[in-house]
Amino acid sequence: MQFQNYYNILGVKNTASQTDIKKAYRKLALKYHPDKNEDKVKSKEKFIKIKEAYEVLKDTDKRQKFDNLIKQAKQTYNNTTTQQNYYKSDYTKYKEDLYRDVYARDETDSLFSSFFNYFFGRKKSRSSYSFLYNGKDIKGKITIDFEEAFTGSNRILNVVGEKLRVTIKPGVKNNHLLKLKNKGDYSELGTNRGDLIVRIKINPHSIYKRKLNDLYRDIFVNIYTVLLGGKVKLNTFHGEKIITIPKGVVYNKILRIKGAGMAIYNETDKFGDLYIIVKYKIPKDFSKEETLLIEKLRILGNK
Repeated sequence: MQFQNYYNILGVKNTASQTDIKKAYRKLALKYHPDKNEDKVKSKEKFIKIKEAYEVLKDTDKRQKFDNLIKQAKQTYNNTTTQQNYYKSDYTKYKEDLYRDVYARDETDSLFSSFFNYFFGRKKSRSSYSFLYNGKDIKGKITIDFEEAFTGSNRILNVVGEKLRVTIKPGVKNNHLLKLKNKGDYSELGTNRGDLIVRIKINPHSIYKRKLNDLYRDIFVNIYTVLLGGKVKLNTFHGEKIITIPKGVVYNKILRIKGAGMAIYNETDKFGDLYIIVKYKIPKDFSKEETLLIEKLRILGNK
């Protein structure tokens, strides 16, 4: 087991402040990150050592323990041997079975050195450092118009320096979570990426309201169509439709156009229904001609 001088690894003095230690770590971590170097094996080894040193020196208790180890070595041997030799001679006192129990697994399953594992972590396994292997998920939001929810859409996102095309399928619902596997942030070792999770928000429409895959909208017809019935042209997401208003239609009558609603997500060429809510207003003023005709109707109605 080899002594690790964490101050030397980070290139700081043992009197360095926590701020200086953090700055040194960030600078070295960026320099030796595996994704930044052609020789990924060597840079990975260096990166892990830097991370190990920072794990100790950033923690007040661990740093104090490390400082005490150095002081103890100096006091015990009165500078007649190096710190490394002190630790080596100290470790040889342990039996082989203790070595297998404490160290063997550490050397095969742990990212950090046996020195770290014995004094600062002991039996921590690789899973304890999963944050180095597993990248973080990135969460975001895309806002689309109501029409785009019907037709589908695409967006180009810049994620950790990479341009990604995000395809939004027709019929997507508000607050739908779109998950793109392995498109999130890199792990600290650059081995795995997290996922990109995008929440789809849909702007409300000025005319249409949506309930699951069905669409609802109001239409206003004049009083004469209400009385006599008739046909009305209507622009929909499926093109122009002609609907028939029945004679004497009641206020808030709901008419259905089958298959003229919202696209159904993940089902090609399938749609919900469109529901038309018939409304009308009684005119406040009539022309003289209209008034005469209405008077005639009233007289005829009273006979």
